[in-house]
Amino acid sequence: VSSLVYKWRLKWDKGVLAALCLVATMGACLPSFGLGVVGVRRKQRDAFVLMLAGVSLSFYLFSFQVHEKSILMPLMAISMLGENKLTARMQSVGMMTMYPLLKKDGLVVPYWAMQGLVAVVGGLDWPVHSALLVVHFVGAFVHVESKPFLEDAVMMTAGFLFYVWVWFWLVWRMYRVVGWGTAGRSD
Repeated sequence: VSSLVYKWRLKWDKGVLAALCLVATMGACLPSFGLGVVGVRRKQRDAFVLMLAGVSLSFYLFSFQVHEKSILMPLMAISMLGENKLTARMQSVGMMTMYPLLKKDGLVVPYWAMQGLVAVVGGLDWPVHSALLVVHFVGAFVHVESKPFLEDAVMMTAGFLFYVWVWFWLVWRMYRVVGWGTAGRSD
């Protein structure tokens, strides 16, 4: 997402970029991994799945080369949490971030059918589904000659912001599961 503003590939060597991505990925993994190890050692049921979700989302967000379909790994872990509303949100936003590929392959109708199915089964989530409609509206009706990939950029940015929010939620949830900050808990 930052490459929309700062052209990393033009200004930095590939090796340096790979090292920066490694540091960012490992830094993002540390809270989930650290809290997950504590939770697993305490035999807390949700700790391992939260750790999987947090670490896989960290890899999706900051790895050197990421394909849109890689969101399926954190989505799978998050779906095991039993948080149906979050799972439905992740499915909707995950499909939206894959929309440019699906559109290119002529899969727009199945895309909208799946979005509708997620809204019916997972529940219509007004904030998320309204944002999806706005993003698609911008992509469909706002065309700037000098920005042919505006739709992709808007979807990528919206997806990244949502995934960062989910990452923070996962870390907060793991913090709560581990029990740190809970009054009266002895370690």
